[in-house]
Amino acid sequence: MAADMIRVYSDEQGVWWDFGNGHRCCHEWNAIVGLAASKMDAATPPITILELIFEWGHADLNDSILGFAEVVAKMSRHLPSLATDWFQTIERMAPEDPTITVWHRDPPTTN
Repeated sequence: MAADMIRVYSDEQGVWWDFGNGHRCCHEWNAIVGLAASKMDAATPPITILELIFEWGHADLNDSILGFAEVVAKMSRHLPSLATDWFQTIERMAPEDPTITVWHRDPPTTN
């Protein structure tokens, strides 16, 4: 893998970024508090951007990153109550559409 080639993948722990230079970073599923999506008209077809939202900030994924489709395919298993057909909504978006919130983690309940 070329040093400048980033790829993403996921496992039971979370979503991993492999930077191709020996450095990897994992964002754990349970740390994700929200998921937003948008399209950018920087290419044909437009680029799909997913924003993983955390208490501390966010990390972006886009469909030009190797492994994007595999990570998307696993999200419904790891993000509670994320609809199984959520990505079809994203695919229908146009670049001029506003960013949408696809999912948010419900706050823990206290008894």
